[in-house]
Amino acid sequence: MGTRITDLNFDVLKYIMLFVAQSGAENLARAVSVCRMFMELAMDKDALKAAVFDNVRLSGRYELFQQINGLISRSAHAGNMTAQYMLAKIILVSSSQLLEMESKAAYSNSSSKNHFSADQADESKVPNDDTLAVSKDGTLASSFMAEFTMNQSYNRKLSSRSLYHFELVKLFWRQCSPHDLSEMRLHFNRYFMYYVGSGGERDLIFFDFIKNMCILDDYLKAFEELEKLRNRLKDEVRVTGELEKENKEMNEELFGQNEGSNNAFVRNCQTLGGILVGLRNERREVDAEFEAVVHAQFDEFKNFSKKIAAVFEEHRVRVVPIFDNIFR
Repeated sequence: MGTRITDLNFDVLKYIMLFVAQSGAENLARAVSVCRMFMELAMDKDALKAAVFDNVRLSGRYELFQQINGLISRSAHAGNMTAQYMLAKIILVSSSQLLEMESKAAYSNSSSKNHFSADQADESKVPNDDTLAVSKDGTLASSFMAEFTMNQSYNRKLSSRSLYHFELVKLFWRQCSPHDLSEMRLHFNRYFMYYVGSGGERDLIFFDFIKNMCILDDYLKAFEELEKLRNRLKDEVRVTGELEKENKEMNEELFGQNEGSNNAFVRNCQTLGGILVGLRNERREVDAEFEAVVHAQFDEFKNFSKKIAAVFEEHRVRVVPIFDNIFR
């Protein structure tokens, strides 16, 4: 009779499960459904901490991960830093849903008091689809977020719980890329408004930092798009004297401007991109002179983007004490 994998020594199985976790969180999730032993092995702290989430996409699917005992949450509590970062994103979206639910409920109550009539009584009892959707999302978010609130009676199965929502959000702030911050900007603002409120000087400073950092991200996105376009076209194009002059004029226009003019920077990136596209369509041979012009201008863009990235990091560092002061 053949030996089954479950007949192997427990330590050997645990070692195998570590490899499964390192191969991807999806594989670890599949292992849970195989048998009870695999479930225990997959939920082991070492396996959860080793789980790799590189291929797990959150955007547009956050409600699927609002699970108290889900793989991301368990891995985060086991010390998996990637899972903690992802959990912070889920918390930001959840708090955004809670604020939206609270706002709609307040509006509904106010509306009912001001406009309710006997003729509307029956109709008012039937919620529309939008109300149902917000209510459902809000209920799920409320249950999920309760696990990260200090005064909550925690699930004893997660006996080592020490992660609170503000700790995870601060971790996100310390580690987020400019693009991630832009993606989560609305939810970050709503998170702050839900737990702290708004209107004070400290609040305005916090919101201004987020706004300015997202503007910096616009610079960096423009540079990245330009870099992709240049790399795609640099071996295909050839310059004429007229286009060389146009590039020179645009270069003088761009770098004579205030570096704080975000729209101008993005617009000029797009202009240069348009010139390169036009050249691609007109010329198929590489011209060393044109390459020198584009390369020189590209170096200016590159140096500028490095300065922008440095300013972003300065902003990040300056916000941490503000965050600590708010949630201490």
